[in-house]
Amino acid sequence: MPFFSQHAGKIWDSLYTVYIPEQLTLQPEYIKRFGVHITQNKTVDEMLKTNLILVKITIATILQYYNQGIEVQIPSREDMIKMHKDIEAYLSEWKDYLRNSIHANIDIENNKELITSLEKLSKYIYEKATSFELLDNLYLKKNNPLGIINPLQRHTEQNKQTVKPDYEGIKHLITKRKPIGDSGGRF
Repeated sequence: MPFFSQHAGKIWDSLYTVYIPEQLTLQPEYIKRFGVHITQNKTVDEMLKTNLILVKITIATILQYYNQGIEVQIPSREDMIKMHKDIEAYLSEWKDYLRNSIHANIDIENNKELITSLEKLSKYIYEKATSFELLDNLYLKKNNPLGIINPLQRHTEQNKQTVKPDYEGIKHLITKRKPIGDSGGRF
């Protein structure tokens, strides 16, 4: 990490409850010694490959599975929205760093794959969420200082048709950068 990040812990340390294929939880040594369960029925064997198990893993691990094309199911919508907001907070730190640092060209080459992968995952989650879930509404805050939420106000705010804004990522900041030593000119 080329800069101090307040939100990096949310990517590598915070655990989220998800479903992943059970075979991912088996250690390679266990598979070498005992193998995997196989029946003689092909349809049952295919079902065993897709058996899901409930685990707690970090966003970084979810990102690895997402990049490999492995199915990860998030049972809680609140967790899904929290993951999206955590990823966006981390990416916004990178956005500020890329805009303001003179060392950004050097550091972006080392972290380009991570940033673009996180952006793809965030965009994927963003497409699954509704505008009501993504936009913070001041009237419906759960930590209302008075502790009272008007039921009529909650109903009207939840049913209000708001347009979800287009996803804005930081990919354009990464792709327009020139490699070190490339002046783009004749010399």
